[in-house]
Amino acid sequence: MTARWFLTVSLLALAVLAAPALAQQLNPDMVKKIDAALPAKATATPAKARKVLIYTNAAGFVHSSIPYGAYAVEAMGKKTGAYSSVTSNDPAVFDNLSGYDAIVMVNTTGDWLQPRSPGGEPKKGDKESDESFEKKLAAWKDAKAAYDKANVDAKGKVESRRKNLLDFLSSGGGLAGFHAASDAQYQWKEFGLIIGGYFWGHPWHEKVPIKLDDETVADYARFFFTYIRGRHGRFIITENVDDINWKEDPPPAARKAIGKMLGPVSIKKKDEKGTYCLEARVMFKDSLFKTDIYVKPDGTVTLTDEELLIEDMPVLDDVFGQ
Repeated sequence: MTARWFLTVSLLALAVLAAPALAQQLNPDMVKKIDAALPAKATATPAKARKVLIYTNAAGFVHSSIPYGAYAVEAMGKKTGAYSSVTSNDPAVFDNLSGYDAIVMVNTTGDWLQPRSPGGEPKKGDKESDESFEKKLAAWKDAKAAYDKANVDAKGKVESRRKNLLDFLSSGGGLAGFHAASDAQYQWKEFGLIIGGYFWGHPWHEKVPIKLDDETVADYARFFFTYIRGRHGRFIITENVDDINWKEDPPPAARKAIGKMLGPVSIKKKDEKGTYCLEARVMFKDSLFKTDIYVKPDGTVTLTDEELLIEDMPVLDDVFGQ
């Protein structure tokens, strides 16, 4: 009897990965970071050539990270030689899964066994020109026609594709799901059992406790400035020269001089109310500052006493929109 193998992976936050052929459409800085993070070799040598289907059809909410996720999975296979891959967002790929050894679902929300609906007919905006609206309407009509054509006998196709996937897994195929892969197929009980559970919302409205002490407060400040962005840009805690996103490496002498200005986040004092004062260096746009960071027990953070150290540095714009 063939052994059953269900490999399900739920990866939170960034799902890395469209094909290297599409890399030019992605943020080049992000592509470089993905490439740098890829392992040099596979942790195990495949007994034979392996082929992976990278599936990207999101019939529900569409995550902007999908192309990066698809890129990373394909690039990892090419770099390590562990597998070859095919990237697709066409549900018809599930009509025949022969030849694949595993499927990677990259934020595939909704009923991904059907094409994504183009939605209702668009309405003309109050300030939209006639020419712009006609183009939008024509594009929608084309998409609607393609959707209707692909959805002929939709119920029969979905049932057939479900069976094909179950047969694929039962015969030893692997399945990995990134992040929102669990936000899908709510009416298909078997899929919920395979993936291990269903998405149930983001609990970001809930207050959660934080513990700030001498061991954790510096890490909290690093975490805070990694994810919180000011109105005019991000403040990036900078503890060594390699934390700086250079356009090109600075000369050795400049690198050494800047390195002497930097250092780890340190505690200057803590008052009777539990508020910490930290000393840190931060980058803001193209300038380096020395500053005090005040962290209150409730997690509130403020910057004070900024001292400009260097400006007009040859750095890249931050990937988060700085």
